Amino acid sequence: MKNLCSAIVLVCLIILSGPYSFAEKNESGSDASNPYVNEYPFDSVFVKYEGEAVYNYQSKDKQTYEWTETLYVKDNVMARETKGVTPGREVNNLQIVDEEFAYVINLTNKQGVKVDNASKYGKEEYAKLSAEEKAAFKKHLNEKGVVSLDLPPVGKKVGTEKILGYLCDVYETGAKPTEENIKLAVEKGEPLPELRKTWIWKDASLPLKMLVESGDIRMEFTAVEIKENTAIPQSTFEVPEGVNVIYNEYESGIAKADTLNQFLLYKAGSDELLRIKAGPPKKGISPEDLEVP
Repeated sequence: MKNLCSAIVLVCLIILSGPYSFAEKNESGSDASNPYVNEYPFDSVFVKYEGEAVYNYQSKDKQTYEWTETLYVKDNVMARETKGVTPGREVNNLQIVDEEFAYVINLTNKQGVKVDNASKYGKEEYAKLSAEEKAAFKKHLNEKGVVSLDLPPVGKKVGTEKILGYLCDVYETGAKPTEENIKLAVEKGEPLPELRKTWIWKDASLPLKMLVESGDIRMEFTAVEIKENTAIPQSTFEVPEGVNVIYNEYESGIAKADTLNQFLLYKAGSDELLRIKAGPPKKGISPEDLEVP
């Protein structure tokens, strides 16, 4: 059950955007080359997803958990609602990300956390690069299979396919689990084999589908409805009344560190992990506080 919970959480975190990062939309076109600035073929969008996670999917004792997510994007702000069931509990969460902050809210107990939107730090650092450095940065992104900085590397492109009429590039990484390679991984004490396929909306760099097979878990997460340039109430992007939100300064520092780590990795094109010299201070860190071991 623990693996299933982790797998569901993984999808919730990476399907649309990182919990502390959502690159802003480019309005003027003046910063179109900055990968920390998203460009969309719409002014607003509504996307509804349906997800299903199956535990022990190859046996008669399989257990199925279902949930839905609804994504709203408008005027540089994103909101995502998640409702469903995971082992042992129901989920009713809201995530809001604007240019400054990211909010993660549990609508059941009306508690929330606010952290800095760390993409702003990457945007600032990228703007300081020379033309040659920017070209190298984007080359390194391509080499590492990064389609969008809101998503982890999605692997190798294996084709194209339409979902709800929208053309998607299909990416794949990992290996399909089999009895043989699962057994081998267990014997060696290695992570279980995992296959992940991602369908990325070509014009918007938003994932419309994901398939994950990891050990005895299979998940499929698919867009079932898309509405472009649709009216979205402003209240969709506001913290609901009665919710107690706490600003997490420490996690904001961690998010900033992660973004700057990522920035320096792609700037250098290195596979070396970076580290924080003295741990994340409460006020966050700067690029000078990072080093390659």
